[in-house]
Amino acid sequence: MTNRSHPYIDANKLERALFEISVQHRVAFCAAISQRLLPGYLAFQRESMWGDPLVLEEGLNMAWLFAATGEADGDEMRLLRLRCLDEAPDTTQHTSDFVSAALDAANAVGESLACAMDGRVTHCVEVAIYAADTIAMYLQIVAEVQTDQRLDEMLVAHPLMVRELEHQAADLALLHTAPKVTDTLVDVLRSGSQWVLEAE
Repeated sequence: MTNRSHPYIDANKLERALFEISVQHRVAFCAAISQRLLPGYLAFQRESMWGDPLVLEEGLNMAWLFAATGEADGDEMRLLRLRCLDEAPDTTQHTSDFVSAALDAANAVGESLACAMDGRVTHCVEVAIYAADTIAMYLQIVAEVQTDQRLDEMLVAHPLMVRELEHQAADLALLHTAPKVTDTLVDVLRSGSQWVLEAE
């Protein structure tokens, strides 16, 4: 069990649930969250003219392929993971409101591929946390919420955070009921992957 504490994600509870499903199911969980983070990278790239979202899309497609088939070239996956991480922006070098979202998206795809390589549930927890952090950081920037003792209470109750946490729980519940990850299940998970920062 991880000892990492997070204000929005119950890491220990999530790990316990992830231990009950296969590696392919775990990668599908990671990929579904990463899919919801990818538009943040696209928004950042449009504003800053930096980065290559096609690399992240390639990495995400490989993660989905592994989830559905359990097959992958380990060396190719390792190299692609490094390429995705190379596309992560330095948050000190860009002024876009979406720079943190882009960083989280690149890291999430990298963690999805890492999960496919070694199956560790800690990668899934990190991806879940990236999604929560993306929302929290964006809300602080856009709403200019100041850090105080009530900040976490305000953020965890925000509709965007509530929706994402519910989406993660729903994805996990769906994966628990599925004996195997099929192409149809992948289509369901991908089609329901609304951008985490998109308002209703």
